[in-house]
Amino acid sequence: MRQDDSRIVNFDLLRGFFIFLALWQHFAYYLNIWYAEYFREMGVLEKNYLSHKHMIGFNLPVDSFSHWAAWFFTPWVSQVYLTLAAFNLAKRSQEEFKFVFASKLKIFGLLYLYFVMENILVAPNFGEGISFYPIMSWMIILTLNAVLYRYFGIKGVFVLFVLSFAKWFAPDSWYDSGGLEYWMQQNVHAQYELDAQIHYFLTSGCMGFILGWINSQKEEWGYKRELGQFVLGFILLMVWVIWGEKFTVNFMDVFETEHDLADDILGLLSILGVQLMVLSSFLFAEKKGFSFKVPLLHWIGVNSLTIFAFHRVLFVHFMVPVMMIVANFNKTILINKWYICWGSTLLVCLFTWFVQKTQIHKLVVR
Repeated sequence: MRQDDSRIVNFDLLRGFFIFLALWQHFAYYLNIWYAEYFREMGVLEKNYLSHKHMIGFNLPVDSFSHWAAWFFTPWVSQVYLTLAAFNLAKRSQEEFKFVFASKLKIFGLLYLYFVMENILVAPNFGEGISFYPIMSWMIILTLNAVLYRYFGIKGVFVLFVLSFAKWFAPDSWYDSGGLEYWMQQNVHAQYELDAQIHYFLTSGCMGFILGWINSQKEEWGYKRELGQFVLGFILLMVWVIWGEKFTVNFMDVFETEHDLADDILGLLSILGVQLMVLSSFLFAEKKGFSFKVPLLHWIGVNSLTIFAFHRVLFVHFMVPVMMIVANFNKTILINKWYICWGSTLLVCLFTWFVQKTQIHKLVVR
């Protein structure tokens, strides 16, 4: 059976695991900054939130387990979801891709608009509401890959892959994204952030597309594909281990250093290396008949986009406010622990399942 005729079960598992990690990190971050940036109900502070009063304006640190997870997974997990999406995008030949090209662009455009609106809903202020974040960057990169593949084939994507390294060899003035961020901060809103610069993710997106194309169009290469990818990934990782700078995470802000490795050439090589090792290992296992189907993670992987679309709105506008009230009843404060983030993730999954089962969204828009 051709690769594009069936789902890669092990990749669904990985996608589910990566989405779980992303929600864990996002929830830990929002708890980090809740008292400093999100609490706005000063009018009822003395009555309904008195136990939280002494925390207003301060960050809430994560626990050691969440800190370790952020240190171990953050640099490459923030990239690999895009890599998997690009991998799937490349499962058709160029000729077959022409028939789905327009629909793919429409999907990427609508998703971009949705997540812009979702960000406005969850941001603590206008500046952050209109800021540029990873998933917006991903939609642009997927669109670039799709356009190049449609008109130039895999060679076009490969050229973009090579050009994605230009940042480290071109003059700094060519990549003065800080100038745009500064202008926006001075003229629109002081808290605007150009968080997810395209060059942080472009290489991973192109690599994912090329890997997907090799997997679906070069079956004659056999298992040499996965073996070569794993060895290359290990070499790239070792280059960073030996010569690269260490990655650190701030207990008070788990997102503070999120893109540090992606903004460094050796760090980027380590990100590519880990992805190559992980994806090639799970792909090789599936081709050998070992499909790791963990029910909950597999379900999250299959429904990852829906879960991701709901999680921030639910957490910011419902879950944390409820936690605040419960904590006040107990005369204590919020806690930023791994089990709070895990429990919140399960609640988001439960909500997603409820929406799917009841199809309540169809009733709302009828």
